[in-house]
Amino acid sequence: MFRLIGFVLASLVFSHIAHAQLSNVSDDDANRVSITWQGMLHMISRHDTAAIHASSLSRVECLPCAGNADKAHNSYYTGIDTFIRFAFSPSMSSAWQKAATGDYLLNVAVTGNRVSNIAMLPDVKKHYLLYGLIFPAGIFPAYAGDSTMNCMIQFADIDGRLLFFGISYK
Repeated sequence: MFRLIGFVLASLVFSHIAHAQLSNVSDDDANRVSITWQGMLHMISRHDTAAIHASSLSRVECLPCAGNADKAHNSYYTGIDTFIRFAFSPSMSSAWQKAATGDYLLNVAVTGNRVSNIAMLPDVKKHYLLYGLIFPAGIFPAYAGDSTMNCMIQFADIDGRLLFFGISYK
């Protein structure tokens, strides 16, 4: 049974990696990110809030959720529940479907443990790796009326585990 599940997951990963254009990311890391991304899409499609909570930071970047964000710090970080409400909104269902089959650029960046002066990442390390899946304009709804912006979904590597870090536009 577990071999069958592993084969199915591996098939999904390899079929999805074909959609990824890599930028400074190793093949092993690309596989990990692809598995995590497919898992996130599965959790969203099933409206599995418990699994999303377990696979995410408690506060995430959510630029499209800006109406509910922490504006006192002039940022777009909010509790994971706000992102979940956004992710489950009817206006996002077609975006998730397009993103599941669309092409993206996969990039990695090193960041400090403080992002925009809000404690997002654990304070045990000075630096963390953030993996970003950058989707072309048109996959996700336009942000602030600007249909030329690319959407980026990010995952943070926390002790070898990729956790959802946020969604933003670049």
